[in-house]
Amino acid sequence: MVTSLGTWRTLNRSIDLGWVTDAKYTSLEIVNTKQTYHVGDILVLEVVARDGYKRRKMYGGDYFRAVLRDKSQTASTTGTVRDHGNGLYTISFLLSFPGCVFPALYRPFWNTPLLPVINGTIIVSDVDENTTVTQSLPFCRLGVPHQQPEGYWLQDTWHSLSCKVGQFRTPDITKCLTNRSVHFRGDSTIRQWVERLIKWNIVEKGPGNGLIGPYACSNHSTGTIVTFNFHTVPIQTVSWFPLNLGEAGISTEVRSMVGGPNVVIILSLCSHFTAEPKRVYTSRMYDVRSAIQELHKKYPETRVIVKTCNTRNHRHYRELVQMSDWLSVQINQEMRSIMEDLNITILDVWDMTVSQRYRHDIHPNQRVQDYQLDILMSHICPDMVKKG
Repeated sequence: MVTSLGTWRTLNRSIDLGWVTDAKYTSLEIVNTKQTYHVGDILVLEVVARDGYKRRKMYGGDYFRAVLRDKSQTASTTGTVRDHGNGLYTISFLLSFPGCVFPALYRPFWNTPLLPVINGTIIVSDVDENTTVTQSLPFCRLGVPHQQPEGYWLQDTWHSLSCKVGQFRTPDITKCLTNRSVHFRGDSTIRQWVERLIKWNIVEKGPGNGLIGPYACSNHSTGTIVTFNFHTVPIQTVSWFPLNLGEAGISTEVRSMVGGPNVVIILSLCSHFTAEPKRVYTSRMYDVRSAIQELHKKYPETRVIVKTCNTRNHRHYRELVQMSDWLSVQINQEMRSIMEDLNITILDVWDMTVSQRYRHDIHPNQRVQDYQLDILMSHICPDMVKKG
């Protein structure tokens, strides 16, 4: 975001990339330096953005991703970035686990992350070396507040800071979904969850297009029904799909569903909307909101779960312009502002994918997917999560 597009133009009207924030001249410094930090402390850093001409930026709008890592423990967490609107940014990290940590700042177009100049190592300690901040979390039920960060990785395992998440193996998921109907509606980031359930033989796929649906999966011995259908247009893809533009969208489907205490509806409208004007997404989500309200008037016990966006790869220009994480952040914010006061669960996977050690992809590594399913199952069957 710039104050005047004209300032980015040279005399021949080409874009002067020297005005872009440059990692070589942007500084990152720790504000609250200590010899030793403790679990639960906040580590604060300050970013001063400068362009390719070494000039201090006098406006905000840069999109940064801040990650704190301890590679020896395969541990990481995200930082909260505050844009002061004048080229100054403040980053806050909740120190969630003991160890030797190091912060890094990432931005699109930067080949390498920006690292602070530090003498020595940032040590996070506690009386008990196994102490973390995941103490006395509530179970994953309606009304659990959004946390920043949502969690952290430790020993390549995701630990939620919002609610108590269990580890669901195949028998656990089978038990959780027994006598339930679970309807997945939206994009491929939740279709991949259905595909995991099929791979683990929890349900068997029925006929239908495997990419866009509609199709139903079932397990007659457990009484489990799982369905999937794509959210219709808009669609961003390099392949052609046989979309019927006359098909009912998610809102129409939700309004016509028969709900109940054993019915779960999981929605994801994100990645295909990033190239559209914001008003397109806003209008669609208000229609979905209205449909959920109508459903809950008839079937108040129906559980509705809405998934946030996750990060993606940026391999080429089209993905940077039309599908960037910067656009996904705005969609997440808009979705929360429209939906969070409803009697629903917002399943937030953003921080999990920002801080992952795997390559960013719209379809994350299977290990990440499995931890997303752990969160999902912990919301569907919180009573199956151990109290310890």
